[in-house]
Amino acid sequence: MAATARLAVNIGKGISKKTGAAGVDGEHANLFLPLNECAIVKFTDRNDPRELAIIHHDLAHIMAGAVQALWLGTKTAVEPAVRAWLSLRF
Repeated sequence: MAATARLAVNIGKGISKKTGAAGVDGEHANLFLPLNECAIVKFTDRNDPRELAIIHHDLAHIMAGAVQALWLGTKTAVEPAVRAWLSLRF
């Protein structure tokens, strides 16, 4: 478990269950972002629209990895998000 996710669990079960992302030193990211000793952390509620963008981004990485595992040698190119979805080209 990454430091940000561990921090949510250590604070309390309520926060860890309601949180899927966090702002760490002003950078909004998933809960796998490592922490330094002086980090400023702000957890976001699952209803926060920024969380959906992070989920889309993480799923795009998973999908790209799956495609590259199935079809060896596949190259990916990242394109700008279109209507809140990350567009991948293979």
